[in-house]
Amino acid sequence: MVIGFRALCVRQNKARRRPRCNRRLMSTGRKIMHGDINQEYDIHPPSPEKAREWMTVLSAAGMEYRVSRFVNEWTLHVASDERVIATEEIAAYEAANLDWPPAILHDEEFPEEHESWAPGLAAIIPLAWYLWLGPYDGSNPVLAAGANLSERFMAGEWWRVITALTLHSGIVHLSGNLLCLVLAGTVVCRAFGGGIGLLAILASGILGNVATAWLFPSFVPSVGASTACFGAIGCLCSHRAVLHWRRYGRFFSIWNRTWVPIAAGLALLGILGSGPNSDLAAHVLGFASGLLIAIPLARIDTHRVPEWSQMGMQMIALLVILVAWQFAFFSVG
Repeated sequence: MVIGFRALCVRQNKARRRPRCNRRLMSTGRKIMHGDINQEYDIHPPSPEKAREWMTVLSAAGMEYRVSRFVNEWTLHVASDERVIATEEIAAYEAANLDWPPAILHDEEFPEEHESWAPGLAAIIPLAWYLWLGPYDGSNPVLAAGANLSERFMAGEWWRVITALTLHSGIVHLSGNLLCLVLAGTVVCRAFGGGIGLLAILASGILGNVATAWLFPSFVPSVGASTACFGAIGCLCSHRAVLHWRRYGRFFSIWNRTWVPIAAGLALLGILGSGPNSDLAAHVLGFASGLLIAIPLARIDTHRVPEWSQMGMQMIALLVILVAWQFAFFSVG
């Protein structure tokens, strides 16, 4: 489309101008004669911002138009025989965006973020296990006892859904999960506090592994903290979505702040969690677990939780992993 710009002739008598409407189609119905043959129909946007929006609408509709401006007042000129189409396109756009941007239901600031070193602990745990036990090797009875194997888990070896989070197949596998734990874990722990955040990440990883073993039984052992990593992303997305829901209260527009965090998380899941050798089911279920776990947590004022309680919950998360590994060692004999 070619958009022509011509200079608007300055009227001497401004009082003769017709008033413009605000939310309806702002057209005076006046036709401008150009020469002897071309007739144009004028549409008057209420503001320069609205003029740019309507120009985009007309361009998207494939219509030819020109723009003129007098001081801060803009006029869109369309062919007279296309006036009906132009006004209908603009009316449809205005109807679709009637309540945008959304009104703020609760004019409250987002809560202050917590300061915590818990994400470092979340990364140190799998790193320490890798340095201690090395990369996963199925021929090693201790490592084999810690991998998540559906058949053995369903037979009663519950610790596998926990210990598998600390095992990795190699340095590349470990490095990727450590990076994700530090980045996503930092945001989660800053939102909920170090103890609550660390427990939420661990719980999402455990719940994701349980759901994977139950819904998608496999004879191939599964290891890695990626289930917890995507659980952390799910926690983060759910936390932001709940906060925006409390503030705006609707999912109305395509760019509504409420569901955009969840869409962003799904995009990360698709980009990072669907590799050729990845456990897609575990990633999806870990992400879903994080979403569910963070819904009630996002409605709690975690700043009322004492710091000693946050520290205690970090120790509980570490204790859960140590107890699970104790059972794995006992199973080897």
